[in-house]
Amino acid sequence: MDFQGKVAVVTGAGSGMGRALSLALVKRGARVAGVDLHTATLDETSALAGEDFASFPLDVSDAGAVKTL
Repeated sequence: MDFQGKVAVVTGAGSGMGRALSLALVKRGARVAGVDLHTATLDETSALAGEDFASFPLDVSDAGAVKTL
């Protein structure tokens, strides 16, 4: 699938399936907002993904933080 011009929000983007999904979406043309509680691993994903990935360290169980995002 082509995701050119699309924006995706991926939770758990710092590792595992979230990281894999983030990298796959960027590779297919999406701009990704990666969300994770763990800043260090989120930074690693950002370094792998490049400029079409933006990091947002937050806890998705915090409704206010999610709303702000």
